[in-house]
Amino acid sequence: MWPSRLCPRQGFTLLETLLATAITAVVLGATYTMYLANQETFVKGEARSDLQQSVRIAMDEMLRALHGLGYDPRLTGRFGFRDSANPGAGAGCPVGSVGCATQAEIRFTLDDDGDGLVDDVGTERVGFRLRDGVLQKIKPGGVLNPQPLATEITTLRFSFLDGAGRTIPDPPGAAYTLTPVQRDAIRRVRIELTASRTMKGGTHVFSLTSEALLRNPQP
Repeated sequence: MWPSRLCPRQGFTLLETLLATAITAVVLGATYTMYLANQETFVKGEARSDLQQSVRIAMDEMLRALHGLGYDPRLTGRFGFRDSANPGAGAGCPVGSVGCATQAEIRFTLDDDGDGLVDDVGTERVGFRLRDGVLQKIKPGGVLNPQPLATEITTLRFSFLDGAGRTIPDPPGAAYTLTPVQRDAIRRVRIELTASRTMKGGTHVFSLTSEALLRNPQP
């Protein structure tokens, strides 16, 4: 009996199966490779965004504090960068100083409660410095009580300008501590902040520069 031409052939040949398997493997491999690339890009983007956000938040915190620098409603002349115990000698803030301006650290006071005195409690003593890659907010005078604001910071530099926009000192050196007269002349503070994070494939560096106009300069 002749085979019926109406009966279709059943199943696949070995060659067809191998061919289909190979094509599926190529498609899956390409898809997985694309997924890994997208995932790496996403992770790097998240890391960069996190680093930048950390620097911006830290900068905003310093700017807010500096805007109130020297607030002295009773006009006592005791607040701001003023500190009779700090003559400005050397290249750093003296231990215990509450008023100091250097290229690497600042300390200042404000009359937060309006009593005319620099109090030991509250927020009347403020300072910022960099230690071991950590940007710290400190409470100068006595125990500093550092509060970390940002990590992975490689550079923190302060520059000081008078009312005419001239730098103090002029020109600024690599290291300096301003004298009382120079500190009284400050009207703006420029902050340069740089952070660095090593990621797979390289290192991401982010820098930010801002200026704070002192709303309550020393008279």
